[in-house]
Amino acid sequence: MIIWIFAVLLLIAASCFLALYFVTSAIVRPKRQTLEQTFAYFGELGQEMRKAYNALTREAFTVTADDGTRISCELVSPPHPTERPKIVIFVHGFGFTRSAAMKYLAFFQKRGYYAVLFDHRNCGESGGKFTTFGAQEHRDLIRIVDAVCDRFGADAVIGTVGESMGGATVLLHAAKDARVAFTVADCAYADCRAQLRFTLSKRARWLAPVLLPLADRMVGLRAHFRFADVSPERELAALKRPLPILFAHGTADRVVPFDHHDRLVSAYHGPKLTLIGQDSRHTRSAVDHPEQYDAAIGQLLALAHLE
Repeated sequence: MIIWIFAVLLLIAASCFLALYFVTSAIVRPKRQTLEQTFAYFGELGQEMRKAYNALTREAFTVTADDGTRISCELVSPPHPTERPKIVIFVHGFGFTRSAAMKYLAFFQKRGYYAVLFDHRNCGESGGKFTTFGAQEHRDLIRIVDAVCDRFGADAVIGTVGESMGGATVLLHAAKDARVAFTVADCAYADCRAQLRFTLSKRARWLAPVLLPLADRMVGLRAHFRFADVSPERELAALKRPLPILFAHGTADRVVPFDHHDRLVSAYHGPKLTLIGQDSRHTRSAVDHPEQYDAAIGQLLALAHLE
């Protein structure tokens, strides 16, 4: 009898472990998508984006992260570069690819900016086994900025634009890297734990309070970071240098709740602008309101004394 009880308990424990393993795999090992798949995600818009992407003057290069992970990048040249090199680095969201940059590229190309497009670790054509919600990605971004400075010189103007997880990443990075002159955070989450709690609650509302701390521990073992490590809100509150930041968010965002936008704006006490995409879904404000977005970019660059 005791043996049977032990066997049942062991089976339950093994089942719970496997379930937790699959849950954390969905969190840190999203299905890798190709560039073509992510263009196709946008439907007819994606076809236009693909055509515009093909017309770009692109130069492929690779950056090696601190842990040896290979990050696949492209440098895009503008039609009319400025005398002093200006470069904007685009940072895409969870499980996506560099194709997302096409929503924002035109705002900067017409202003003479070079652009760096890249795939996050564990995304697209880059290496790596795990997605870490910005914990490691913001360190990868430091290495990309290193490469840009090596190419264009230390006096180059460098800005960052990130959406969703990329928005969180650029905020984490900006808190560490004083070489950044301006930042755009579109639909960024304020805190990784709060975002995952929201995401899990949509799928397993009553289990989320139990799953989250257990998943946190397993992610620590598998991907070597903890959810508490990723808090753009906390980093912004501690940021002392006057970095111009544009915070954008759509009112119809069902992926990252709008209150994350309010939290980030409240946490940052430096020079900032906000853009509210009326009725825009997640990361769609630039597509739905291009004139408003372009004007906000101009205001941000003016705030940074670059326009």
